[in-house]
Amino acid sequence: MKLFKHLALVCAVLIGASILTTDTAAQGAGTISGRVIDANSGDGIIGVNVIINEIKKVTGTDINGRYALTGVPAGIHTVVFQMMGYNRTAAQVTVDPGAVRALNVSLSYLSTDEVVVTAKRLTNTEASLLSARKKAAVAQDAISSEQIAKSPDSNASDAAKRVVGITMDKDDRVIIRGLGERYSSVMLGDSPIPSPDPDRRIVPMDIFPVGLLDNLTVIKAYTPDLPGEFCGGVVQINPRDYPENLEGNVSIGTGMNFNTIGKDFWTYRGGKSDWFGVDDGTRAMPEELNKYGIGSMGLNSPAVPNILRRKIGISMKNIYSPETIKGMPDGKLSFSVGDSFRIKEKYTIGFIISGLFNSGFKNKEYESKELLKSFEPYRFYDGKESTYSVTKGGLLSLGFTSKYNKIRSTTFYTQKTDKKTKVVAGYNEDRQLAGGDIVWVKNNELLYHVDGLLFTQAAGEHVIAPADLTIEWNGSFALANRDEPDSRHIQLINPLTTTNPIAYKLYRPQDIHRYWLDHEDRVGTFNASLAYKFKQWSGIYAKIKAGGGIFDQRRKSNKRTFQWQGSGVSGTDGAHEPLEWYFGWPFIVGGAGEVTDNNHYYLRETTSDSDKYTGKQRVYNGYGMMDFPIIRQLRMVGGFRYENSTMGLTTWNQTYSMYTDLKSNPLQLHNYLGGVSLTATPIDDLNIRLAFSKTLARPDFREVSEFRYQLYTENTTMLGNRYLKQSDIQNYDARVEWFPSASEIIAASFFYKYLTKPIELVELQATTGAELYSYRNAKSARNIGCELEIRKNLGFGSGKAKNIMDNFIVSLNAAYIFSRIKTTMKKYITSEDISIPFNQDDYFDFIIYTNKKRPMQGQSPWIVNAGFEYANDKIGHSTSLLFNMFGRRIIRVGVLADGIPHGDVYEESYPRLDLVVKQKILEYGQVKLTLGNLIDPYITETQEQTHESYLIKYNLTRKKYRMGRSLGFGYTYSF
Repeated sequence: MKLFKHLALVCAVLIGASILTTDTAAQGAGTISGRVIDANSGDGIIGVNVIINEIKKVTGTDINGRYALTGVPAGIHTVVFQMMGYNRTAAQVTVDPGAVRALNVSLSYLSTDEVVVTAKRLTNTEASLLSARKKAAVAQDAISSEQIAKSPDSNASDAAKRVVGITMDKDDRVIIRGLGERYSSVMLGDSPIPSPDPDRRIVPMDIFPVGLLDNLTVIKAYTPDLPGEFCGGVVQINPRDYPENLEGNVSIGTGMNFNTIGKDFWTYRGGKSDWFGVDDGTRAMPEELNKYGIGSMGLNSPAVPNILRRKIGISMKNIYSPETIKGMPDGKLSFSVGDSFRIKEKYTIGFIISGLFNSGFKNKEYESKELLKSFEPYRFYDGKESTYSVTKGGLLSLGFTSKYNKIRSTTFYTQKTDKKTKVVAGYNEDRQLAGGDIVWVKNNELLYHVDGLLFTQAAGEHVIAPADLTIEWNGSFALANRDEPDSRHIQLINPLTTTNPIAYKLYRPQDIHRYWLDHEDRVGTFNASLAYKFKQWSGIYAKIKAGGGIFDQRRKSNKRTFQWQGSGVSGTDGAHEPLEWYFGWPFIVGGAGEVTDNNHYYLRETTSDSDKYTGKQRVYNGYGMMDFPIIRQLRMVGGFRYENSTMGLTTWNQTYSMYTDLKSNPLQLHNYLGGVSLTATPIDDLNIRLAFSKTLARPDFREVSEFRYQLYTENTTMLGNRYLKQSDIQNYDARVEWFPSASEIIAASFFYKYLTKPIELVELQATTGAELYSYRNAKSARNIGCELEIRKNLGFGSGKAKNIMDNFIVSLNAAYIFSRIKTTMKKYITSEDISIPFNQDDYFDFIIYTNKKRPMQGQSPWIVNAGFEYANDKIGHSTSLLFNMFGRRIIRVGVLADGIPHGDVYEESYPRLDLVVKQKILEYGQVKLTLGNLIDPYITETQEQTHESYLIKYNLTRKKYRMGRSLGFGYTYSF
């Protein structure tokens, strides 16, 4: 509670500062600064002369098109912008003493006397992103930090769901236009980034706190300067850039989830720094274990005496019992400061530093159920999952700009820590006692995992003015890691025949498992390009661009698992004696501290063959493209791309390592890709876009492994498929977009995608009730859809009524998506098929799906986002009501097993409604109130089950839970 007292004190100080702060601007001269852009392309124009004739002030624009006139006397001045080939333009501006006045201008080289004066050009406002979309080479959507601030969203996963056609799966991976994570990609700026998840290829979006982001841009049509793995689209997470002038803010906030606050919250004894999301070494693996390898030559070797195994085991933390506390409020703290400096009117140096710390408590109560083919209960559980989460992040960006050069470095770090405790109890027909009694089971899980991402990039742009050449380059390094130290799984059982319904007992020591996971994924990239700018026959500027680069990925994952063995003391009553008592010195070594017999617990390693692997992938690329205006109203962007890709995978068995060379199977060594896009602008503010491209999707490391493996993040068994092929994709896109004003848009999009050999996750059932999953190439798939986006204020008529209605804004984006997949079906798959070793029989060609015609996995048939906003800038107030909902979607594909159809597993549709109120306090302060998930619906997973007689079907609710309503309050002090 001390932490929250300190937060409250800081909040009070900041609010007082905002009320007492007055304008202290220095009297005297002011500054005029801004950006000059090309009216057709939207790019900054280098070398424009910016002149105030009456005071003989002159400067020029730099490589970004930016300029600054300092020391301008207070008053009204006429600023002239002129450059050969463009119309001379003039604009009047009023300069206040000690103030900075923004003046941005759009120049045209075809019409006369054209001048467009806009607000300060940023990348984090709704108007600036709409302007960028209007001038973009291909269709794209975006959400700005200004829009995010009007929502309760705290991370990129929540924010991205507001973009048309975007949903997230249950693990916060992006789904674009109904296509799952393998058909979409996430980039930080212009660079691909790895995932901290050992089993998934795309980084979870929830590790990116929105406080460090400028905007999220979703590119939906392909250009050859993008990586070739493209289908649904690319999410560009753009970190904050340094400002033109001194800006800073400090924010503090708190909140609560009504499923958690004041209620029982499961946790367990950890380290002293758990509150900060850092393990202090409490969960470190014992040093003795690092001396032993895995398998028969390691800890399990007959040469290792039991006494040594017992001593290693007793050196582990003897903590197995969860405990309860009361759920507490969340806490949030962040800061940001940035500035830029002009040196001799020729150079600009800028910086921004940001940091944040968020912590939160959340309970999730759920129930799950599985049935036998005869409709008899197999397993059903009720339980609670309590998670204490900490997110930390930091950003440092530095930039240098001169007339012909621009260099920028960005370092971004984010870390998300979850201390998770699960207590689940229910009926399990799979677990029986020696006498055949069926039991009730309680599973306790004490988990702790840390996901981190470190990203650093250096980029440059250099103009060779006499030759109209531009050289661009960027190099990046990203390290994603997951650390999961000392996770514990404990199973207690309770016979149905017991007279004590709560007497859950530990009947055997091997029902306690512990594991350590260390995962690293490193990605290095370097790209360079050369662009030549020239005028075509009408005198309009066009550009030819050629470039290439390298993508190098190295992944290393290592998981070690252990369990207790030995007869020891069975029938431990976990309800009356703490488990820790039975794993102390007397029960492991002996009452006298000596090894008198073998009837005591000792440690055994259960690490499997596939728990350790390394992977490497390298992709070389080269491309050529052209941005060519055929006429002023018609722009063509297109070209070709070549990629050379190799992949290798090394896995371990009990005695030796095995290297699998995958450079020709499943990967195609040579890929020829490309795309073309046409944009017609028959009238100002209206674009008509058409695009076609050929792209691909590659399988990931674990998907092509030759072994069964347990998912690191959940209790699920997977089977790799070495014979997976890459998917080839044809993309067709059309869009009409109209921009009625700088902050309004009406757009309609249509798309069609044809996928050859799409990859899907399928559910294999080897024996009754036992689940096994794998990946499979289907024959082909089609994905068709349309999107609608409207953002419009309600101003109409004239006079006072119009002025009032101008403050009301409605927004709607909706998507309808239809997909169908074709499968190859030859025969039923039986438990005997799956028992055959993988390398002896490629039985994947014999899988038969339950449904011959179905949507693609992860695809929702429809998605709706709606918003109603009241924004009054005069009083600094805004209120936003936001709604989000998507249609039911397949999360696992069902197959026929043992002659019985197991249906597709669906995540059912559910709505979300949020309310956000913001109010400015005098000049520098702002408060924000959020009410999240007001409807709080049940989130369910269902599966159609068929009786063995084929006469009865039943739609089974496999899982059901609620996220809870939330309340948040925050305060921001800006300067």
